[in-house]
Amino acid sequence: METQGFSTRAQLVTAFDRAVADGQGLVLRSAVRQDPTLAFAESVAAGLSSERPTLDCKYLYDAVGSALYEQICDQPEYYPNRVETTILQRHASDMVRGDHALFELGSGSATKSDLLLSRLRGNGLYVPIDVSDSALQEAGDRVTRRFPALQFIGVNAEFGLGLDLVSHTSSAFVIFLGSTIGNLPPPAEARFWRSVSAALSPGDHFLLGVDLVKDPRITEAAYDDAAGVTRRFTNNLFARMNRELNAGIDLDVVKHEASYSEAREQMEIHARFEADQEVHIGPLQRTIHIDVGTRVLVEISRKFRVEERITWLAGHGLETVEVFTDPRQWFSLLLLRRVPDDPIGGNGAGG
Repeated sequence: METQGFSTRAQLVTAFDRAVADGQGLVLRSAVRQDPTLAFAESVAAGLSSERPTLDCKYLYDAVGSALYEQICDQPEYYPNRVETTILQRHASDMVRGDHALFELGSGSATKSDLLLSRLRGNGLYVPIDVSDSALQEAGDRVTRRFPALQFIGVNAEFGLGLDLVSHTSSAFVIFLGSTIGNLPPPAEARFWRSVSAALSPGDHFLLGVDLVKDPRITEAAYDDAAGVTRRFTNNLFARMNRELNAGIDLDVVKHEASYSEAREQMEIHARFEADQEVHIGPLQRTIHIDVGTRVLVEISRKFRVEERITWLAGHGLETVEVFTDPRQWFSLLLLRRVPDDPIGGNGAGG
């Protein structure tokens, strides 16, 4: 898959428009990047130094972590991927309505997207947006083999840059699967939906996957499987710190803890230190002391109630067209449509 660099938002839009006009398939990659190891180091230092130690969950997904996540999806306890796929298999033809340019946020290798891509009429355009260049390359090779008439333009960037392209495309259909929205705390989610609302034109559609509130025992088991794959997934973040930052952490003292907060209706994944540790951050020439018993928040996964989601999304100018769910109501896919702004009061989006 051919790759083309861009340095500014304007260059991204120009390259995208040219590729669409030419029918060219490629991956657009930002040429302006902070050194990834330094960015990781700064994120770790800030997170471990905070009053409530926290690490950015995006760093779970290096090559090893991504492979472990694929294994997690295959575990019998991990229902979200399996249930969402079943819903897509049953209802994809009801979700894709007409001709669209299909944008996918956080596409990864885009395996579930095939169920929607196969329903696009005409040649179609598929624009996956992901921070992983290797995942986009893999998706591009596979998707273009399976759907040779489909135009593939991958965007190797954060969501914000990718959303800039939506407003340049008529009849956009944006998909955000896997309940990844649940990894965002409420303030970050509010900012996300403001960006989405600004990018979509009236009549554009958005398909959102949300994991629903259910028996906490079912939810907790999904994040602490009997085979221990999720524990290895959490542990790998600290192994990555050793590999890339020369952190010197004794991985045997880092323990995975998964618990459901009923008050916040979210899974909370912590790493608990069972011994004091001196965590070295090589690129910054800094050492941070971690006391025995310290719990570091690695990830949250919020769970949702459909009616509350519908109300929240309406406040951001997104009307719920249809709700697709499974018989046990464990997971839902919400088909949304951007409505025109209220000329007096705006769309009501708040933070």
